[in-house]
Amino acid sequence: ASGSFSGTLPTCVANQCTEGIPVDSDVSPEAACSSLTTGQTCTVQCADGYTGSSSTFTCSSSGALVGDRPVCSELICPDLTSAVTGVAHSCEGVGFGDKCSVGCDAGYRLQTGSSAQDWWCNWDDVAGEVALEGTWPECEALLCTDNFPSSDRFTDNCTGVATAEVCVVACAAGYEGESEVLSCSGTGSLEGTFPTCAPAACPAGSGSAQVETTCAGVTLGSSCFAVCAEGYTGDAEEWTCGLDGDSLTLLGTAPACDPLPCLYNVPIGVQYEHDCLGVGTGGNCTVWCAEHWGGIAENFTCRADGGFEGDLPFCVLITSTWTSSTRTATSTTLSSTSATVSTTSATSSTSVTSSTGTSTRTSATRTSTTQTSTTSSSTRSSSTTSSSSTATAVTVATIEGSMQLSASDPEAFVADPDVRAAVAETVAGLAG
Repeated sequence: ASGSFSGTLPTCVANQCTEGIPVDSDVSPEAACSSLTTGQTCTVQCADGYTGSSSTFTCSSSGALVGDRPVCSELICPDLTSAVTGVAHSCEGVGFGDKCSVGCDAGYRLQTGSSAQDWWCNWDDVAGEVALEGTWPECEALLCTDNFPSSDRFTDNCTGVATAEVCVVACAAGYEGESEVLSCSGTGSLEGTFPTCAPAACPAGSGSAQVETTCAGVTLGSSCFAVCAEGYTGDAEEWTCGLDGDSLTLLGTAPACDPLPCLYNVPIGVQYEHDCLGVGTGGNCTVWCAEHWGGIAENFTCRADGGFEGDLPFCVLITSTWTSSTRTATSTTLSSTSATVSTTSATSSTSVTSSTGTSTRTSATRTSTTQTSTTSSSTRSSSTTSSSSTATAVTVATIEGSMQLSASDPEAFVADPDVRAAVAETVAGLAG
């Protein structure tokens, strides 16, 4: 009746929100969001492995959380970096929660008992970021089978080379050029450039005095000829530049070369004797002074041009001996035609031996003049006793230069003026 309400107010308790809590995998509501009552709020953020802005949710009177759901996107794992040889994978740009495959690269195969592996982009609680996780497969390299050197110009160590390995290709024996390195690719083929190998030249060889060749600069597989040198005779032989083991050499038989006899410059002259007939190229012979001639022998050599070479010996004619009988008168007779000196000596029973010599040799040609022996007799009117004298040949060899005489009794020979005059006239006549 007083116009006011009377009674007891009810006891009201806020309702708990049980609906509208985000439960998707990319969001992570706070734990408080599950126990909010009307009017209370909580924060909803992106879950681990996702990125995005957080949102605030409010517990409404209807018993549901109300708010804008955050926009979350998955994080991307770093690309997989393989430290294992021969492994290949598809692990680039893998997002959180996704997987990729890891297997063997081209040129490799899985070992027995091994298999390709799946790797996942997971959240790393320790690092606080996403990372790829998984197990490496076991791979082995395959051998290369294609593009091997096949020419006999090459030598290599490529047999058994496997993927990612290298080998060397070089020029074979008998060829020359720079070596090259080839690699075994994942396709099973050797890759690289083969060397440029050209045939090498054989050593020319020293030959011999009897053999000459046309082999200078001849290369592997080519031929040349070995022929007899000048002054020799024989059939030519064909030689080939080839290999003796690993060494490049000229292969063939040496020609059989016989020396040709020398036919020119054979020593000629009555004062010489020799054994040069039939002596061939490179051979030696001896030239000596003939009988009744004196001198030192000389050696001659047969040259390749067919002529002898050497110095002729210096030969001096050896003269005969004459003797005169006891005289009682002196008479001198000089015959200019025979160039013979005949004389009787003023000394009783004197024996004189004379000989002539020749001058120094100035050329290989000598001339000689031989005087014949004469017998003369003479008498002098003032003497009652007659005598005769007999002179044997006084032989003189004349060449350019001076003449030298020797006697067994030089004093008696020189003391006789008639003898000296006769000798002087004889020399003058022979020189003229």
